[in-house]
Amino acid sequence: MITSATLLAPVSPPPLAPLAQTAQRVFQHLIQGFQTADLPTVLACFTEEAIIEYPYAPQMGTAARLDGKPAIRQYLQHALQGMPPLVFSQLYLAHDVAQGIHWAEVHCEAPVPGTDRTYRQDYVMRFELRGEQIQHYREYWNQLAGREAFGGPEEARQVFTPTAPTV
Repeated sequence: MITSATLLAPVSPPPLAPLAQTAQRVFQHLIQGFQTADLPTVLACFTEEAIIEYPYAPQMGTAARLDGKPAIRQYLQHALQGMPPLVFSQLYLAHDVAQGIHWAEVHCEAPVPGTDRTYRQDYVMRFELRGEQIQHYREYWNQLAGREAFGGPEEARQVFTPTAPTV
């Protein structure tokens, strides 16, 4: 018989499958690397052949797809230098272990240097692992939040895209 007391009793979440535990560990390293702008930590989370996709990035004039660790390194080296210190919160992870797909939702805030603005963003990330590294990563975010926080589309683009030196 179910009583009102049993309806209110806390329920322990089921233990995570080993693949979900691995995904959680890899994702936490990734977020830690982004939070501290630690390029080696971020890169260690990806396989040599990894693919990163940013479906909304072209609206800010930046790359929509990075193929392989050299392209990821080149992009992130500049982007991590230009980003203010990121603070992540409200992390939620979901796993489709049968298909090997993992989802993360996270909120991010960061004061933008030289302005009185704060970058506020809610991200949704989809990723697949090969072993203990990310093979495919797709990140969804609101490009308008970046434009507003960094002062406009050109300023936001400059944060993520290196400019060629002028001669």
